[in-house]
Amino acid sequence: MRILKIACALLVSAGMAQAHNNANGFGYFALEVPSDVTITADGSDADWGWFDNTFAVLPDEMFDVITETIPPKSDIDLAAMTAWAPAPDNRVYGFIRVTDDTLNVDETEPENGWREDDLEIIFDADHSGGPFEEPAGENGQQYTMHMAVPGGYDTPYGNGTAWLRFQVDPAKQWSTATWEADIGVSPAGATHGSTDVTLGYEFAAPIYTVVTNEEASSPRHELQAGQTIGLTYQLNEADSEDRTHQLTTSGANGAHWNADFVSDYTLLAVGEYTRGSGTAATAVEASSWGAIKQTFGE
Repeated sequence: MRILKIACALLVSAGMAQAHNNANGFGYFALEVPSDVTITADGSDADWGWFDNTFAVLPDEMFDVITETIPPKSDIDLAAMTAWAPAPDNRVYGFIRVTDDTLNVDETEPENGWREDDLEIIFDADHSGGPFEEPAGENGQQYTMHMAVPGGYDTPYGNGTAWLRFQVDPAKQWSTATWEADIGVSPAGATHGSTDVTLGYEFAAPIYTVVTNEEASSPRHELQAGQTIGLTYQLNEADSEDRTHQLTTSGANGAHWNADFVSDYTLLAVGEYTRGSGTAATAVEASSWGAIKQTFGE
């Protein structure tokens, strides 16, 4: 990843015409799921062994909205892996592994999960930027994942671990129902107040250019290799009764209401990364340069 960072930073310094707001200065990457891999959003990383860890996002590539200082790994640590699949699947996948010294998850109200340990996932599918249209949730969408006690938010969607949030008309929650999402926890049985806990936030989700009150009138975005989408991860951390850190892939606060603050994710195809390398020393594959350079000319 270090070689990739240097190379991309040099390209960005030469001119990136239409970037969003990236904490690492140039953007992030999602890897195409190989045809022989099936990802099940069950909160386990057992089906992510193929992922090139060069492209996993670590805290030193993020920004802390609350303190502007990345907390020590002994407090909170993470690695975010992002993947995508073309049609007919046409979904974005994520697995975000979080280690936390103290788990704070007794909130059951979906709108208030951000006050404690919680993951926000924000999409700007067509990379268009701009304020989220009113009513909120249309051209950009903010979802939340939360391991709420006794096992999820009190919602009718999935197992309650995912929720479309931020002043959204309840009629738009049909988009939450299209998600597959779950949160794994280790050690087994860990709950609010447990110490030295590892969480696995995992999701599989279609994304929409616009979310209206009806799925039929909400265009689903078609994912293609070389494309750049808007996607921000924001990890909320609460050491006690309120949030103490918010680690984000965006370079500044604001992604929850304006897509100009959403970070960039470029979709790399199979062959443009080293499958299952698991090493931080891997250079960019030669075939990746076309896809990567293209993002700096948009």
